[in-house]
Amino acid sequence: MRPADSIQDLFKQAYYPADADQNERILGDALDVIAQRATTPRIRKRPSRWRRIMTSRTTQLSAAAVVLLALGLFFANLNNTPVYGMSEVPGLYKLARTLHFKGTQYFPENNCSDSCLIESWIDLENNRWRTFSPNILASNGAMTISPGEVVYDGNGIRSYIEHTEKQVHYYTLSPLQQSLEQRKQIRKYNTMVFGAFDQFDHCQIIDHEVIDGIGYEVWEAVVTQHFFTYKTNAWLDPATGTLLKSKRWLQSSDGTWLLSREMQLIQRDIEIPESIFNVDIPDGYEALATPETAPEQSMFRATISSSDALLTEYLLFSLPDGSLIACWSSKKKDHGDSQTDLFVDCQPGGVFPELPSKLHQFKALMEGREIVFSGCHLTATQKEGQYYEWGLYTSSEDWLDERLMVRHFLIDMEVQQGVQEGGMSAYVDAMVESQQDFQDLVITAMAEFSDEGTVPELTLDEVLALASDQRNSLK
Repeated sequence: MRPADSIQDLFKQAYYPADADQNERILGDALDVIAQRATTPRIRKRPSRWRRIMTSRTTQLSAAAVVLLALGLFFANLNNTPVYGMSEVPGLYKLARTLHFKGTQYFPENNCSDSCLIESWIDLENNRWRTFSPNILASNGAMTISPGEVVYDGNGIRSYIEHTEKQVHYYTLSPLQQSLEQRKQIRKYNTMVFGAFDQFDHCQIIDHEVIDGIGYEVWEAVVTQHFFTYKTNAWLDPATGTLLKSKRWLQSSDGTWLLSREMQLIQRDIEIPESIFNVDIPDGYEALATPETAPEQSMFRATISSSDALLTEYLLFSLPDGSLIACWSSKKKDHGDSQTDLFVDCQPGGVFPELPSKLHQFKALMEGREIVFSGCHLTATQKEGQYYEWGLYTSSEDWLDERLMVRHFLIDMEVQQGVQEGGMSAYVDAMVESQQDFQDLVITAMAEFSDEGTVPELTLDEVLALASDQRNSLK
């Protein structure tokens, strides 16, 4: 039966019938709503045709007729109102089974006209991924782009394919590394796709577009990160929370917006072919190891060198209150004397042990201000004669939130000659949001950095209480 016939039957059954002239006017408006529903872009905060019908002076019918008409049109207009904004979209994508994006990276900050492909597949259900993300080397004003791919098969084997050199490197990942790598891939996806939209208070709708019959809202965010100002646009279907594409621009010193990245394809919950996660050696490529002989991937991240000592940073975790936990070690270059005596009297919340160098604070730039995270000793672990310091770092600021965790941190170290800023930056490996996260990430990491998996007895609540004390002492 046609919609018009259904609505006319409803009117015939009404206890108080409307006259023919009123029927014709109402049915005309109602059918217009149905016809327009498939072609009208869904625009946030715009009153629906149904609301205009119900407030029109010509539609003051009996209560029974109005109720019957509402029943006839309720389901036809149920999803005519948008339900998703950009602040809700990242949460939707966190629930996805699979993710896929494909786009182009540009390099305006290096005054380079080259570009490169960026593409990732992430299978969250089976903890595996494949990413095409070239290595970028900038030196003496010149930039070299080396195409490469990282593939993880979900079974502990990670391969890196160098397309320029036609070489394949294999590594095995520990359980902690597998968890951290997957989180890293998801964070990379969020950064590539959402850009500055992790800062929802900067978002606004600037335009609407109809593409392939779907009405999209064009959202924009302008944010300063890492000493640069970026503008990000994203095309959102508000009825489903689906992103079609996104673009990101970098603001030059003269205020010009330069395109730095665009995602032409964004997908979630698609079926990814099994071949995508194949770690076999491509034809014509040299394997520097095999999956069976692959060495363990090092947890080493970066090293600062002073005149006679090395300071090595390994891991950085963020906590719900905005504080940080960092794992690092320090030793002299010329000998490997035991450091046991240095850690004997160390207490949680106290000063760091008298190591050759100390990672005594982190710095981050947020909203035009430099935020300093001062450190104290939390605990230590030992593996194969090497001691690892686990420092707790807090800021006196009360307004910090998870947006800070996408920043990079400059590392300051303390040496015998005084304090100097290190020549490296650090990124948060993972955000700890619950006691389960603390157990799965921090405690598991401490076990991997200790002989026989020996770990201190720590809970998230205890660490947060200590961080609160440290924060109060800084004020």
